Amino acid sequence: MTLPTLDIALSSLQTFPWLHLFPVAFDNKAQPLLKDYLKRASSDPEQIRRWHTYWKKRFNGVECWWGVAPALSELVFADIDTKPGKRGQQTFELFDLLYCWPQTLVTGSPSGGRHHWYRGRHLFAIGTDKSSHPGIDFAQYVILPGCMKADGTGYTLLADHPIADAPDWFYAETKRSAVRLEAVEQDPVIDFDEPTNVDWAITYLLHDAPQSIAGQGGEQTTLDVATVLKDYGISEPTALALMAEFYNVEGRCDPIWSMDESPAEDSLPVKIHNAYAYKRGVAPGASTAAAEFTNDDFAVVPLSRRKVAIVAQQKLERIQAKTDSANGVAPRRRRRISRKRRQANERTAAFAMPYRKESNK
Repeated sequence: MTLPTLDIALSSLQTFPWLHLFPVAFDNKAQPLLKDYLKRASSDPEQIRRWHTYWKKRFNGVECWWGVAPALSELVFADIDTKPGKRGQQTFELFDLLYCWPQTLVTGSPSGGRHHWYRGRHLFAIGTDKSSHPGIDFAQYVILPGCMKADGTGYTLLADHPIADAPDWFYAETKRSAVRLEAVEQDPVIDFDEPTNVDWAITYLLHDAPQSIAGQGGEQTTLDVATVLKDYGISEPTALALMAEFYNVEGRCDPIWSMDESPAEDSLPVKIHNAYAYKRGVAPGASTAAAEFTNDDFAVVPLSRRKVAIVAQQKLERIQAKTDSANGVAPRRRRRISRKRRQANERTAAFAMPYRKESNK
């Protein structure tokens, strides 16, 4: 049985008193009935009643729908577009593996799409094919569940969970420019866990890796750090061991990630696995110097006789220096000459250069 839309609005305000609503034309979600509706939306039940009475009279007894203004309500809506040809579900599943979607209130639209409701700073971003979130929009507003069309379809409540806080990665992803979802080949270009690369990874984790701090993009930071290790030829098991010992500690991660796989959104093994499985922009080991020069061909140029003589003389000098040091002979100090003497030597050298007659051209 379809409830009157006034009852739907008042019931929603009773459950969520901070919701700000505005009237929308029946069966036309794209037609808000107020000018500056996102600014004039109200959480006052009496104002909602007045709007309902006015528009029901204007539309000859047809009740209006109700939209939710996100900024005034301090909400952000993730709109998952599941229509044929759209990539909303694919992107949703990818982000679920990378980040884990927080459980929250979910409503459904007549087209089969979903609106995930979160508390947080409002976002309005279109999920084009070239965006970092194809098929997922951050909607300008949504229609209250219970608002139904004449054919019996409409907006429904799919998951009646408490509204969760918006995760940090929402805001990070909307700032990214055209992230490639196509994977490059993930065959390692060097041997995993070379000692020099392991030493480099430890130094990176101790001194150069950015801190993972909740509320400041910490989840994305941890994924990025694990990705750096992959790109530098560190295997997933070694990356977990190194990050657990040198990174997942006080002063580097706040809070510290759990070391089991439950819950997934707070687990270091899951974050590292997601980085190795889905951060596929660079092949494992491709960021190392060894990979840079593996396929380079260098031409071997023979030394000139003069350079051979210089190299031989330097070698003899090093041998003599070692011998003198073994025999307790102090190395000879280079005699310092004055600036005046040096300038005189330079003038002498200049005059000693052979004269070259300029050719007549």
